[in-house]
Amino acid sequence: MKNKSQELRAPALVRPVADSLSCPYCESVKFTRRGFRQKKHERVQLYLCSACQRTFTARLTKGKRYPLAAILDGVSLYNLGYSLVQSCRALQERFGLAIGPSSLSNWVGEFSDLCRFCRYREFAVKMYRPADMIEQATLAHQQLYRYRFHRAKIDLIIKEDFRHRHFRPLKEFLELVSSECPHQYFQEGQRASESPLAFSKKEMIVRGKENYATRLAAFVLQAVAEIH
Repeated sequence: MKNKSQELRAPALVRPVADSLSCPYCESVKFTRRGFRQKKHERVQLYLCSACQRTFTARLTKGKRYPLAAILDGVSLYNLGYSLVQSCRALQERFGLAIGPSSLSNWVGEFSDLCRFCRYREFAVKMYRPADMIEQATLAHQQLYRYRFHRAKIDLIIKEDFRHRHFRPLKEFLELVSSECPHQYFQEGQRASESPLAFSKKEMIVRGKENYATRLAAFVLQAVAEIH
């Protein structure tokens, strides 16, 4: 869990994820890093396309005055139920940037096709306060894990369509994790990631796939400073 000083500290340099990039001129995915461009509020990574030899930056940062991390935080805060003014005030505290409500409103509209919770927001704010929108807990399973699930989202998904009623047991399970998780079973033994594989990866066939989930992941990962 972050302490106050961590929350208010501006994030490290935004490093776009290579897998989510392609040359905007020829669509090639073969490129190398080529220094940085200093913008008003951040340094942006430059890339040199190996195919057409042109220099480019990540598309989502092109033409943006503010860092992508601040943009994503602003959209997330607004969709949690905070007003435009409240969200901008929080961004001021976290990033030290004076971002106006009109700018945040433009970002919400620009990325509404990816951040689709915006269609639920009007109803979600009537059900939950911003601080209660997401259930959070820290699970001590040899190391600390931050468990979170979106209360408003799952409630509204179930109510939106009668066919979604089958998700009610899942909702009940998610609600009980923070209070009734059998932590003792996770205190000893190997984690799944440490267990030896029972099959050979040499025979695996990996196929590329693009859908809403992969587009959303590519969008968000570009604001991640460190990839592990």
